[in-house]
Amino acid sequence: MATSFFGGKNIVVIGSARGIGFELVRQLSEQGSQSILAIDRYESEDISKLVDSVDNVKFALADVRDNEALKVRFSSAESTDKKNAAGHIDLVDCLLCVSGVLGSPSPLLNRPSSEPNPSEDILNVFAINVLGTFNGIYAFQSKMPSGGKIMLMSSTMASLETATHSLNPAYSVAKAGVNMLGRKLAVELKDRDINVILMSPGVVRTEMNDGQGDISTQQSVEGILRELTRSGTSGTFLRYDGQGWPW
Repeated sequence: MATSFFGGKNIVVIGSARGIGFELVRQLSEQGSQSILAIDRYESEDISKLVDSVDNVKFALADVRDNEALKVRFSSAESTDKKNAAGHIDLVDCLLCVSGVLGSPSPLLNRPSSEPNPSEDILNVFAINVLGTFNGIYAFQSKMPSGGKIMLMSSTMASLETATHSLNPAYSVAKAGVNMLGRKLAVELKDRDINVILMSPGVVRTEMNDGQGDISTQQSVEGILRELTRSGTSGTFLRYDGQGWPW
């Protein structure tokens, strides 16, 4: 497990109440990160217990779809309430953007009558996965020093080359958008020496997919953190296991 980069660092994890995001917070806390700000639109029992049990994790409620609220929330004076102490953070060495939703698994043109309108499904998934990711980055990028890292959570389903099935269309469309967002940010932030990495976590057993996956959150996060310590990867599309993935 990687430790050299994250020890003593200030880290923000957006999308941290459960699954991969929560496991990132948990492992980073164990690795000795100086401070971890965990953000999500709701507070799970798991994140609440972790905040109560360690000194280096704080939690804040925030909806990534609300750009104005994010800007206000994270520019105010720091709260003294540990459970809600997310107002002010001066320095962010690493920003991990994990928030995302799956949307309908059905093909676009073959929805059952009980499914929502396909265009509404795409818009909802895009708003959280793409715009929400951008909103989080926009809220914190000014606090990142030279040498900082931003991770955008992508997926192998973002790949155009390997898109050989019609399932989970909204998720695939949105994650392809996340990849382009990351590429553009990598170019824009190069002069500030801030690296932007597009990360596929693997097919992970989480609530999002009803526990149907190949690996555990622990395995995925161990790989993600290992990959994030690598240099020369800004603007690249990586997998948790060190294998690149076709765009």
